[in-house]
Amino acid sequence: MAVVLLGVFLLLGGCWDNRSIEHRAIVLMIGIEPAQDGLISVYFQVPTSQALSSLSVSSSPSSASPATYVVGGVGKTVAQAMTQAQAKSSGDLYLGQVQEIVLSSQLPAAQFEDVLDFLARIGPMDKTSYVAVSPDPIQHITQHQPQEGLLPALYLTSFFSCRHCQEVYLARTVWDAEQHLQTPGMSMWLPVLRDHEANFRIDQAALYRQGQPVMTLTPEQTVYLGYLLNATAKASLPFTLHGAPVSVRALRSRTATHVVPEAGGVRLVADLKVQGILDTLPPGEATIANLRALEIEVSRGIAAQELTLIRSMQRQGVDPVGFLAPYLWQHQSLMPQANELYRNAGVEVRVHTRIIEVGDVL
Repeated sequence: MAVVLLGVFLLLGGCWDNRSIEHRAIVLMIGIEPAQDGLISVYFQVPTSQALSSLSVSSSPSSASPATYVVGGVGKTVAQAMTQAQAKSSGDLYLGQVQEIVLSSQLPAAQFEDVLDFLARIGPMDKTSYVAVSPDPIQHITQHQPQEGLLPALYLTSFFSCRHCQEVYLARTVWDAEQHLQTPGMSMWLPVLRDHEANFRIDQAALYRQGQPVMTLTPEQTVYLGYLLNATAKASLPFTLHGAPVSVRALRSRTATHVVPEAGGVRLVADLKVQGILDTLPPGEATIANLRALEIEVSRGIAAQELTLIRSMQRQGVDPVGFLAPYLWQHQSLMPQANELYRNAGVEVRVHTRIIEVGDVL
């Protein structure tokens, strides 16, 4: 349905300032990476007219003909690069329907901040466009066609926005990134997009400090960060019961954080309320006592992992959870020492797990 609606919006005359669609190059994906001599390369992925026609009737583009083409430019700024790319396009590059922006993890901090500033301020582009970071060549990503046949930008939009399809809801928008950069005591995080075989892979998060990625989480760490962000929707973790392996599935967490002042500093407190479903147990094992024992073990296991993750983020000076943000607004005199306060803070993680079902039904 989302694809059909997008196709309808693309074809509506009212969205084009009375310009014919034949004169528009409708950009669905933007890719940005550093170029030589301190310049910046920008790539604009545009669907072909055949692909747009397929969208209007809710069908996949034909594999016999390209679904998209890419025009690019190089300049000192994104605006200059866009001007150069515009000269190569037969239609006006239109950013009002951009779905996805992919940034290179190799962008220097100054360029990265300039790019986000441009994206936040440019006229027709909506701030709800998704943003991801990638260590792979950005030009190749914008040219890549997923095996499913959907337009790449729409494939990625589904990938980010389907909360129950992924273990962690990793969607970040231009608006999110802008807010994180401007909020004292909060670090920015972005999903890591990898060009993987015939499709894309998104199962990691990169943590940024002052416009530079300083830490890329493993897929497992990303799940635990998701718990802290209330973004993990359907995780599965292995545990043991009486020495035998069991799996607790469909794990979700509701997390609340706060700061407790202590002598000479503060303590960061995370309260997690976790619920999940236990794999089917052998006959006689699904007793109340066994379930309560497993809940305690799951709580301890998650708490240990969260504690390790938070301490590793402290060492890197990144706080994507925003532990300190509300506290700093209440104690603005502490803002100049916020980084030191965070790095040296004590950490307490409380986890309460509840198994709500035993069986195979999700």
